[in-house]
Parts: sequence; C-alpha cells; structure tokens
Amino acid sequence: MRFEIDFNHGSNDKVLEYIGAKLVPYIPALEYGPDSRYLINIDTFEELEILLEKVDVELDGMYAAVVSFDPPTIYLDENI
Repeated sequence: MRFEIDFNHGSNDKVLEYIGAKLVPYIPALEYGPDSRYLINIDTFEELEILLEKVDVELDGMYAAVVSFDPPTIYLDENI
C-alpha cells in the first residue's frame, strides 16, 4: 500500500529519502495540498517495523509512527 510519509513536527528530507520515500508532485487538478509530498510503499507490518528501525538508527532515538488508512498516511514522531 502506498502511504504519504512525513514527520509530525517539522521534516527531514534526508531521512525520508534514506528510508526509501520518493518525493512526488501533487497533481493540482486532482489533489489539494502542498506542491509535493513523500510517498513510500509498505505492504506488511514487518516492512513497517523495518522502516521504523531505520528511522531510529538514522536519528539515534526511538520514534513512534502514527498510521492512518484514510487517507493512507504515516507520521513519524519522536514523542512516544
């Protein structure tokens, strides 16, 4: 499943690209939002766990993920 992914507080493009997120433009006629967003494909909970481990290693800490399925969104938050 394709999720939009970002940090709950601020953003870190370097980390998002490191974990495999791709920056894609919005299609103005079809979607409302900023000029672009990061998307990532996650198909299993195991893949989500691996993704969060990569975030923890890269940022040297424990991060929580808030996952929504309507719309499919993952917010990364250092406040567990």
